[in-house]
Amino acid sequence: MSSALISRVAVGALAMATLAACSVSDLVNNTDLPANIQDPGIIKTPDGALGLYYTAVSSAATAFGGGGSTTSFIEASGLLTDELRTAGNSNFPTSGAQAIDSRTVPNNDYSANGKTRMTMAQAVYRNLQRVRGNTNEAIGALAKYAPAASPALRGHAYALQGLADVMLAELYCSGIPLSTLDFEKGYTLAPGSTSEQVYTAALALFDSADKYSADSARFVLLAKMGRARALLALDRYADARAAVADVPTDYQYAFSYSADSYFPNLFRADPSYWTNSVADQDGGNGLPYITSADPRSKSFKLSGVPNPGGLNDRWFPSAYATTYGNAPIVFASGLEARLIDAEAALAAGDGTWLATLNALRTTCATAAGCPTPAPAGEGGVTGLPPLNDPGTDAARVTLLFNERAYWLFLSGHRQGDLRRLVRQYHRLPQTVYPAGFWGLGVSPFGDAVSLPLPVDEQIDNPLYKGCISREA
Repeated sequence: MSSALISRVAVGALAMATLAACSVSDLVNNTDLPANIQDPGIIKTPDGALGLYYTAVSSAATAFGGGGSTTSFIEASGLLTDELRTAGNSNFPTSGAQAIDSRTVPNNDYSANGKTRMTMAQAVYRNLQRVRGNTNEAIGALAKYAPAASPALRGHAYALQGLADVMLAELYCSGIPLSTLDFEKGYTLAPGSTSEQVYTAALALFDSADKYSADSARFVLLAKMGRARALLALDRYADARAAVADVPTDYQYAFSYSADSYFPNLFRADPSYWTNSVADQDGGNGLPYITSADPRSKSFKLSGVPNPGGLNDRWFPSAYATTYGNAPIVFASGLEARLIDAEAALAAGDGTWLATLNALRTTCATAAGCPTPAPAGEGGVTGLPPLNDPGTDAARVTLLFNERAYWLFLSGHRQGDLRRLVRQYHRLPQTVYPAGFWGLGVSPFGDAVSLPLPVDEQIDNPLYKGCISREA
């Protein structure tokens, strides 16, 4: 959904679920609501405010990790980078998963084959903008109608809104409108903001999250992790390191998903549902997530169904191996904090960067004499012997980002990392993103490193004038 049309999903969830069943005569010339429709005024109570809060949290879980048939940030990020390949069964190959996987998403991705439809880029954009709208509603309602509730709920909502901003800036072109759905008012439209401005706006939200979350260590730490993620994107390594200084390595913020088969996350180990595959050396530049046998990206082959013209072999990430896609997805963690420590140290010329990486991998001080498999370090994964210094600055950066790729595998971090490699470490896009010939055809990969905003943003928001830049 365009930011000009951020949906009041919370109100719909509470009061409008069965509106479609009403006839026009139920609603015209009648001062009473139909019997099967709740009064929207229900939100003007403490319970209603809490309902808006839980709806905001649910919308974040859906946008970040998926739910039902909804496309998630993790899926789009994984396809654009080297983590995932599409199975190739899209009915709209120029506007869906295939376009993102092949990095050929056109500036106008709103229609294909003469048919206007919801594209993957559009769906993820709408979902992230919906998080922004729902969290604004929740923050306002909690302050006005549930003053006795813990302020940490508002802090949590601010943190989720900040993460939505970060994900928008990581995945989409520069020029994102930060329009707002104002509590009990209307929409305030905004022109496109540069990526830097979006990250800066996220920092302000994380500041508010920290302020209101004082009585919840979990939400305070989430705000710190979100703040550090935005600071890394702004090339402020020392500030990012300071932000996570007191985040314990065992901290995790995860979304849990229902075991109900109708509301799984993205990762459902069912060949009729899982239409992607873990990638392996995608486009030649991708990491060998499968053939490396690295336990952090361990995958297994699903017994598939015939898929003419696509991938018959679909590899599924073992970490998410549940029948109904109800495995928790970790979006922020102390492990990520230590990776930020290592990157900041490397940027500062501080030799502790390698020791920090190795402490996550194993308790062995050196590879010599380390048993096989290597005992687990602070990261909790066995089979990772210590690393050696590769000796050059470029190789050290590559090593660090490879470690980030494996530790944060399929958690929505890879796209931001690859853009940072291009923007901040001056790598050429064709050396970090999949290149060469695309796996499902002889056509080459495109050159997209970001996704365009859906054309309906331009239609609905007169202040939006299109992408400022689609570069990293």
